[in-house]
Amino acid sequence: MKYDEICTIETRWVSDVFEIEIKGRLTYENVQKLKDTVGSKICESQYYMINLSQTSRMDSTGLGLFIAIVRNYLLKSSKLVVVNSNPNIQELFVVSRLNVYFAMVEHRDEAFKLLYDKDHEAWKKILHV
Repeated sequence: MKYDEICTIETRWVSDVFEIEIKGRLTYENVQKLKDTVGSKICESQYYMINLSQTSRMDSTGLGLFIAIVRNYLLKSSKLVVVNSNPNIQELFVVSRLNVYFAMVEHRDEAFKLLYDKDHEAWKKILHV
């Protein structure tokens, strides 16, 4: 779904993984649109991938959205992997300590491998609420 020139949100099922791909800016202007797009689907799967590899910017509102997502998926004992190759966004997750609640990889194919490997070392480091 394209909402404007600064943010494109695509959702798709790949087998039993619900993938959310965000291209452009994940900022105040676009967060509600993302909530509307994925809100009803966030509880339909055990495996989630949020692809931020083409996300150019994220502000504190975007970060707040991740807090809500973490709360929702952790309550279901689901697995969430964030695909992110942007060092600025990665730093936001580290500074906010959100990175301890989900796995983060640089490439989409790594995310699929990790989601299906329940014994992977990365899952042992994840905090549970």
